[in-house]
Amino acid sequence: MCRPWGLAPYVLALAGLVVRCAPQAGQFLLPVLLYGISLSTMAVLATGLGPLAGAGAASFLASDAMIAFRSFTDLQIPVSGFWIISTYVLGQSLLAWAVARKVQEDNQAAEPLDSMPGRPPGATCGQGAGQEPEVVIVHGNGLDHRNLLMLDQAFAAEPAFRRHYLDLPGYGATPPLHSPGGLPELADWLEDWVHRHLRRRRFVAFGQSMGGLLCQELADRMPERILGLGLLAPVVFPRTEERTLPPRTVLEEDPQLLARLPLPARENFRTMTVLQNEATWRRFAAQILPGTESANLRAMARLAKRYDLDPVPVRRMTQLRVPVVVISGAQDHSVGSQDARLLQRRYPMMSHHVIERAGHNVHVEQPAAVVCAVRHWLGEVKRWQQQEGQR
Repeated sequence: MCRPWGLAPYVLALAGLVVRCAPQAGQFLLPVLLYGISLSTMAVLATGLGPLAGAGAASFLASDAMIAFRSFTDLQIPVSGFWIISTYVLGQSLLAWAVARKVQEDNQAAEPLDSMPGRPPGATCGQGAGQEPEVVIVHGNGLDHRNLLMLDQAFAAEPAFRRHYLDLPGYGATPPLHSPGGLPELADWLEDWVHRHLRRRRFVAFGQSMGGLLCQELADRMPERILGLGLLAPVVFPRTEERTLPPRTVLEEDPQLLARLPLPARENFRTMTVLQNEATWRRFAAQILPGTESANLRAMARLAKRYDLDPVPVRRMTQLRVPVVVISGAQDHSVGSQDARLLQRRYPMMSHHVIERAGHNVHVEQPAAVVCAVRHWLGEVKRWQQQEGQR
């Protein structure tokens, strides 16, 4: 109820009902009062589902009010049984219809965003689409596109590239997918996004963590359109037990900083960083926390139940001969850096940068090194594209 004055009719109705029934209610006065409060509260809350739900609740309230009048007053209502049943059925029908409509609206809101007109939430940077290659940038699990916006320091240095920072379904402003909502469904969504928004244009794919795995999958699905592949701390094996991981390491810790951080943010920061200092915290708070706070927990739970691809890209036999860069943190205890070396067999033009003093969020802890590696890779992509155009 957005307007307090809208409560007045319900308060007056409840007061009138209690005053009229009190003289003859006797020992039932307290139950009548409590039941009346419950009915009035239900009627008020029902207005949140719209006018028809409000009308249904009012009709239901009227039905029970007539029962109270018939039981505790001398008031005679002609054919009261008919009116009691009629208002009861009408009230229940309108309430049921309003709830069903709300469920339908919620389900429609959860449609994959690529089934709706317009671009999905995120950010697009650069000039209008033309002959220039485009970069599709995909964030990791539990985050959104804001996690990777700092990479525009690298991408913006190459103005020929138009950048699309996506929010995957269930993250940022993009509604979640329907069940099952696992990795295969996210891969389908990403492929369909490319078809719908990039049409037949060639593009560069760049992904972080889970987004790196999705970009590997995307490259396998449309290899003829890939100009380059960038993988930042990529997931190679979705199943944790198959990963080669270093022990968890903390290289810097500022106890005073950690003590003043709010508990949820502090635990997230401590778990995901190896440099727990003021500079890292500022970048972490700007890039990581906004996405973690807006992630859809139900979508993440569905994803966790179906977090696999069959087969995983690293186990496939085909090769992709385009410039590929893999950037790993030496102290990454989430996905490690050793598994990424296995991708060399599939990507003969791959360069692998293992950055020291960095964990899984390597771009947060060592942003300058990551930007430098990405710029170098983009230069290779441009040179390779020019060579391909001359053939």
